[in-house]
Amino acid sequence: MANVEYDKIYNLTKESIYDNDDVYDKLMHKEFSALETVNRVVKKKYEEDANKGMLYTPVNIVVYRVFDVLKTVAKELYNKKPLKQVFTRERNLYLGVFLVFFSVCFIILYKAG
Repeated sequence: MANVEYDKIYNLTKESIYDNDDVYDKLMHKEFSALETVNRVVKKKYEEDANKGMLYTPVNIVVYRVFDVLKTVAKELYNKKPLKQVFTRERNLYLGVFLVFFSVCFIILYKAG
């Protein structure tokens, strides 16, 4: 009699252990899918922010990028890198903004003096 009850309890426990593994696997699969989705959304948001035009970025970020590009260009020219490598397409816009700003400052100084 005790043997039968022991077998019932053993079988119930054995089934619940296997069911828990299945539930755990399903939960981990759902969690992995949700994590992948969140990672894709974050990556897409980051790419959209990086590809935004200069007109849509705040002025302080544009000014920071201009001076960061100037610093990088000066450092690379000092290290005697080839000019095609120094003046890349991404930097030309910020260098142009700097030249326009510099020219406007000289015009104002010339008119004032």
